[in-house]
Amino acid sequence: MPKKDTSFLKKLGLEIRRRRKIKGWSQEKLAQEAELTFKHVSKIERGLTIPGITTVNRLANALETSLAEILEFTLVSKHKQNPRLLLEELLGLLKNHPNLLAEFAARLIDELRKSIRAT
Repeated sequence: MPKKDTSFLKKLGLEIRRRRKIKGWSQEKLAQEAELTFKHVSKIERGLTIPGITTVNRLANALETSLAEILEFTLVSKHKQNPRLLLEELLGLLKNHPNLLAEFAARLIDELRKSIRAT
């Protein structure tokens, strides 16, 4: 397989994993929601298999996103249109990590203080 293809598959797998983790799901949960096997999801996330377009679409639907978004490998355009999505994504990532959540909150408060002083 050409190196470009391998790189694409790894990026696709990382994007699917990133979105799965945002939802707080295990690979088993994603497999169940997408009506796939756990092993297949695992191989896709590790870039070890070439998923069909219908499989990627099933994963996108399960992750409540579009096929186009999955293939873009980014949510930047959505965040520019709606920063609340970024906030929700951050909170989702931090909800099971109280120390990181506390650090985030402290840094946010520091930035607010700086902003208030500047005005």
